Amino acid sequence: MIPRFVSSVTVRELISALFSRKLWSNRRADSSKFTEAFARYIGVQHAVFVPSARAGLAGLLYALDLPKGGEVILPALTHHRVASIFKDFGLNPRYVDIDPSTYCIDTNQLEAAITSSTVAIVPVHIYGRACNMKVINEVASSHNLIVIEDCAQACGSSFSGRRLGSFGQGAIFSLGVFKNISALGAGMVVTNSSETASKILLYVNQLPRLGKVGLFKRLLFATGICIVTRPLFWNVLIAPLLKMCAARKFDPIERFTTESPRKRKKVEKQTQLMPRPFQGLVGMSQLAKLNDFNRQRIRNGNQLLEDLKTVDNIKIPAASLEGENIYMSFAIQVKDPVVFRQKMLRFGVDTHPGDMTFVSHLSDLDGGQKCTIALEAIKSMVHLPVYPQMKANDISKVADAVKYAAS
Repeated sequence: MIPRFVSSVTVRELISALFSRKLWSNRRADSSKFTEAFARYIGVQHAVFVPSARAGLAGLLYALDLPKGGEVILPALTHHRVASIFKDFGLNPRYVDIDPSTYCIDTNQLEAAITSSTVAIVPVHIYGRACNMKVINEVASSHNLIVIEDCAQACGSSFSGRRLGSFGQGAIFSLGVFKNISALGAGMVVTNSSETASKILLYVNQLPRLGKVGLFKRLLFATGICIVTRPLFWNVLIAPLLKMCAARKFDPIERFTTESPRKRKKVEKQTQLMPRPFQGLVGMSQLAKLNDFNRQRIRNGNQLLEDLKTVDNIKIPAASLEGENIYMSFAIQVKDPVVFRQKMLRFGVDTHPGDMTFVSHLSDLDGGQKCTIALEAIKSMVHLPVYPQMKANDISKVADAVKYAAS
């Protein structure tokens, strides 16, 4: 069995950080060294360690102080909380449909979406794929608009040889357990403006700090993920459970790990706690291996593209230039996702539906735009495993499973 996900953090890594002399000798240094290293990696002047990407976005909006009532252009396919944070700050989301071959915002529709009230464009580098930042920055510059990059799923990805997160007035990153770089549930905001960075710090420093009990729970969760995805545990216990539940059209992993709009308030409390120095130490070890892991993701993703290009009854993403898609996730579209996923499980491959939302249909976030391509994509999407720990024969097995499930 091939799990849908394997964490980038290992148990050995966690133990090493826990018993590191650095952690106990200079507690503040771990966080500051991590932010400095992260800023250098992205190619910007400043980085701020924050509780989560969403807390970072709130801090960035506080710092930028965009005019109330202004419109912010977003892709119709994104996380619901991204859109709702703009609403929290008195801004109105205006949605643009996605490019069906990349799932990123369709830059051909940007100009038509801009009105006299538009104040910002938010490119979401979804599933690890770079948006066309050349066109986005040209449009933003011609209309004097702010650009805020959402790099929550794309840390280490690039566009035209330049790291994502370095193109706009600010960018947010997620360092959650399920991301390609983890600090056990935290985030990072980057900017080239010292004034913006200072204001973000002012905003997030008002938030409570994660307690020792909370950190212990996150350690247990991260360790548990490492254990349950090991072959013996997964094959003997998890895989049979998933097959049994799939027959009843129920996914226990999705139930307990995916945040729906209805769970917004409950989850919000956990994403507003400032990270501890220990998390900075974990982040440093993750950053050191990020490029190697991303290269393996690119190799795996490109192999899948090649193996699936002649398969009928599925839609696969278009190829991209090297480094412009780190394949945080490999999303395909199928006719019946439920049946398709059941067949994949029978073949020994676990998949998931993803946690992005067609935000335009949510009553409190409706912008009035139809965005039919995004709506169709979210209804038919299945995400295939493509994580860096997978070898070439694992990717071949995934491709064989897709051919079987799509037949």
